[in-house]
Amino acid sequence: MADWIWPRSMKSDRRKWFAGLFGHLKLRYTPRYLHSDYKGFCERNRYEVVAMDADSVAIICSPERILHIHFEDGGYWISLGRNREWFKRVKSKPNQAAARRS
Repeated sequence: MADWIWPRSMKSDRRKWFAGLFGHLKLRYTPRYLHSDYKGFCERNRYEVVAMDADSVAIICSPERILHIHFEDGGYWISLGRNREWFKRVKSKPNQAAARRS
């Protein structure tokens, strides 16, 4: 949030509420699916890689959603308008990985 571009009209309490929405989303990519978990609300969406270069990949998550994922500093970011949402890699614990395979 340090680089976030806030609307000038947004008050500090609203900024604090909005910033609190971040940091809870967990994403897991498999060869065909993107699994998401936001505070227990889970979804699974099929995706397709449509382009890639040395430090980014473009995927189609649904007919109306294209994500351009930029890899940098051991994580990645996606554009959110004038801003970027950053994600860091978190290694699965051995028992979590085994539970997903079963």
